[in-house]
Amino acid sequence: MRENERKAIVWDLVEQLAFRPWDKDKLWLRCYSIQLRDLLQLEPVWIKDGSQGLFQIAELKIACEYKLESPDAYVACLKKTEDERTIWSVHADAAYLSKAALHMAEVDYPETEIDTHLRSDIVSVLEGMLFHPRNHSHLSAVGFTTAGDTDPSCGMLKAVEIRVSSSPYNGFVFLYHIAYQLCVVSDQARDNEKTRLIDLFETSIRNKQKVNARELFNF
Repeated sequence: MRENERKAIVWDLVEQLAFRPWDKDKLWLRCYSIQLRDLLQLEPVWIKDGSQGLFQIAELKIACEYKLESPDAYVACLKKTEDERTIWSVHADAAYLSKAALHMAEVDYPETEIDTHLRSDIVSVLEGMLFHPRNHSHLSAVGFTTAGDTDPSCGMLKAVEIRVSSSPYNGFVFLYHIAYQLCVVSDQARDNEKTRLIDLFETSIRNKQKVNARELFNF
């Protein structure tokens, strides 16, 4: 099987296994709110359960408002909490097509290539889906800053390292992507999250097991 065909299968599997939850109004978002702050090494703060919500990270002076109509239809915006100015927004409408939405692998990952290629394929897929999407905007371009911009010696990442993508047509993918991008504590914190997810999806795909919310958010 060609490399791009294998990665297409992995992309579809990752989304189906973890980002199309049955309990979209309950456990997934509840665990998400804790993981969001855990990535920034902050004390947990519960957010409103449900498909429409708002979370604020006072330490970064940023807020995200979102509304999930379904995995494939959502709106979200990022605001500066200082003046409530919207600095970025996205609207995914399920009624209109995208090339990505048309593709469904509908086949299993080839058993004969699991040991040789699965892990590297997962790494590549997660980079494009969550960690460093091909299409993205840098929050530094709209005047957003972090402590790393004002004091490079503090070890915190700079705003240019926050890459916000409008590519995800799946709202749950988008929310996880934002949580990772706002993890500006350090490179090590991001690397730890990458390794955790790679291990998690390698195990789930090998065993053909769904990833529940508690596993996805390490809760």
